[in-house]
Amino acid sequence: MNTSEIIFGGGRFWCTQAIFRQVIGVNNVESGYSHYASEGGDDQDVSEHGYSEVVRITYDPQQITLADIIRIHLRTHNPTTELGVHDAAGQQFRSVIFFNNEEERKIIVEIIAEMQSSYEHLIITEILPSHPFEIASADDQDYYKKNTDAPYCRAVIDFKLQKFKAHFAGYLK
Repeated sequence: MNTSEIIFGGGRFWCTQAIFRQVIGVNNVESGYSHYASEGGDDQDVSEHGYSEVVRITYDPQQITLADIIRIHLRTHNPTTELGVHDAAGQQFRSVIFFNNEEERKIIVEIIAEMQSSYEHLIITEILPSHPFEIASADDQDYYKKNTDAPYCRAVIDFKLQKFKAHFAGYLK
């Protein structure tokens, strides 16, 4: 089986992982952290908050396209806010997509342009070259599945899952 990977973030990784676990063609979703370069160009260590909460998605491009994965990602979080939203505010929760090559970068740019008209504010999702990925702790993997009745899951993740199902029913496993 031919697979591809993409890393992106937008809010807490618990939410994003819960959504993409339900997407047809997605084989694996890992919560983790992706480092980013500081203004000086040096990679910062995760412990210094020089990171974004992200998910690494492994998918079968014969079952789902990168374009559709990006559409789902943009529609299930707010890509118009600089530092995350509500419960997840801060640089580590920003909307970001890490591309692996120029072809992926072009697809990401095209999909953002395509979707811009459906938002009142400018989509400010960062589009960056791939950065090192560090897997999150076991407690953070499949958080929603293990804690479905937790207040955060019921208030935030359930809402995002409903939004996903309403817009992308054809992509449910």
